[in-house]
Amino acid sequence: MDQYSRTTSAAKNIVWGYIGNFATMITSFLSRTVFIYTIGVTFLGINGLFLNILGVLSFSELGIGTAMNYSLYKPVAEGDTEKIKSLMHLYRSAYRLIALVVTVFGLVLLPFLPYIIKGEEGIRYIPIYYLIFLFNTVSSYFVTYKYGLINAEQKGYLLTNINSISSFAIALIQIFVLLIFRNFLLYLLVQAVAQLIQKVFTASYINKKHPYLSEKNVQKLEDSEKQALKTNVKALIVHKIGDISVYQTDNILISAFINVTLVGLISNYNLLLSTVTGFSSIIFNSLTAGFGNIIATESKEKQLQIFNVYHFLGFWLYGFIAICFIVLVQPFITLWIGADKLIGSFSMI
Repeated sequence: MDQYSRTTSAAKNIVWGYIGNFATMITSFLSRTVFIYTIGVTFLGINGLFLNILGVLSFSELGIGTAMNYSLYKPVAEGDTEKIKSLMHLYRSAYRLIALVVTVFGLVLLPFLPYIIKGEEGIRYIPIYYLIFLFNTVSSYFVTYKYGLINAEQKGYLLTNINSISSFAIALIQIFVLLIFRNFLLYLLVQAVAQLIQKVFTASYINKKHPYLSEKNVQKLEDSEKQALKTNVKALIVHKIGDISVYQTDNILISAFINVTLVGLISNYNLLLSTVTGFSSIIFNSLTAGFGNIIATESKEKQLQIFNVYHFLGFWLYGFIAICFIVLVQPFITLWIGADKLIGSFSMI
């Protein structure tokens, strides 16, 4: 792929990424506001807690997804269909195994939920809520491995469009359910069914675009190729441990040692943070596949030159965002949902 094609693909990913992110942002804030005023912050805390628990269980993925994306860049750039088929077959098997592991560990955790949820008195059906979250997570593993191929082709905007439309529709239906029924269980069931439909549609769409993925005559990868994959996965395990330790344990600890309502308050800050970083990450995520293509096709000098541009851009962009967030987030929360939903400034920082 030449530089013009990479630039064009990156531009499409960025434009559609911003359009999708903006639509998702509006519906997320509207949905969150309705959620807080209809069924309360405690249920919001339960929602955030279960997302964290399943985030920890995602440790079983062990960086396979990242290694997968990296290994696809070269065969995609070279149009090596047979190698793509071999890699995708391997990833399908790996992700099915991951789904099984997450299911088993998720069910094992079920009896221990009362020990990590404080302040849930009077709330029924907590195990059912948890099982719905577990179903959403496990079912995603049967589809998401295919996303790597689309991203390697630098066509992430296709997935962005599908996710944006489905997220918008799901949010509107959930808002309707909250306003009419004020029922958390129905809210989750709507989400589970709608997301399952989205996953089936996305998988069918990818298969239609890449009919060779359904072919049975798949060549086995050479031992050297498998070893390279294993090396990359081992290197990514450390990053996976760090990611989970920093980003996927807060709600569990807060719920277990303080109460689940505080988890709900903090989740409002996390929504703001994820929204702001989501807008900035679009730039880098949209360029990642192009960078992978550069690694597969360009010289080391060219790779270093592009990396330095990325690094410089990231330094300024995230530095600016951090300063703005610290200064503006508390006033925004006050205007949005009230001063009684604030946490201490020290905790916020």
